[in-house]
Amino acid sequence: MAGKTDGSESMNYVTRDEFSARIELIETRIDARIESMSAKIDGFLVEQAERDKLRLETEARQETARQERDNSQEQIRLERLQSQEKIRLAQEQVHLERDKRYALVGDRSDSNLHKIEEATRNLKPHYWAATTVHFLAMVAMLVGCFYANQANVLVTMQTTLAMIQSVKEGGAPTLAAPNAILEE
Repeated sequence: MAGKTDGSESMNYVTRDEFSARIELIETRIDARIESMSAKIDGFLVEQAERDKLRLETEARQETARQERDNSQEQIRLERLQSQEKIRLAQEQVHLERDKRYALVGDRSDSNLHKIEEATRNLKPHYWAATTVHFLAMVAMLVGCFYANQANVLVTMQTTLAMIQSVKEGGAPTLAAPNAILEE
């Protein structure tokens, strides 16, 4: 291997200036690559910062929209609750008024029941009084009928006695006589 001189001998005989120049060239290339990579990293960081900024702005807009939506839903919910509360209060008012009317009707019923009980207590004496009045009225009618009938009987008796008297005085009555009496 010592006999080969194709590329390895030339490296062995590189001068210091050539070596320094080559290292400087390598350093320049590395610096250029580092600059390129640094520029790419800076560009990436700027792009990432812009993307993060856009993402934050989008999130902020979404959060604002969500808060507005939540606020409007909360407002609607509060309005519904207020409406329901108003309805509930109105229903309670109606129920209170209905209960007052029922209480008034109950009081009237109690008052009427008390009056009925009082009338029932007074009914027994009145019933017997009415029965007594009816009984007395019947007795009075019976007595009246008796006296009215007695008057008729007396008139009939007087008429009969008058006929008998007239027959005794005049003789036998003719058949035309009763018809004449009826015509008079």
